Amino acid sequence: MKIFETTAGLGYQQKAYIVRLNQTENGYDYLCIGGDNLHRIGDYEVGKVIKDLEDFYIEDSLFVITESPLHGTFLFDWFVENYCA
Repeated sequence: MKIFETTAGLGYQQKAYIVRLNQTENGYDYLCIGGDNLHRIGDYEVGKVIKDLEDFYIEDSLFVITESPLHGTFLFDWFVENYCA
């Protein structure tokens, strides 16, 4: 599974870690699985889908999936095992 990071629409030293879900008309939908200094409630909340994010705004990440706050939950572990393997 490839994990990306983005700073699009975020503040100083804020970063969101995302996983690509499906292609859309303008880009891709992504699932937010973690972040650095994410104080903003909105699009980049962990566990929410970010819609229509263009490839221009993302880059590869070294984020480790086990560092995600969602790691260990049944649905997230099933998603990783079956959808992102």
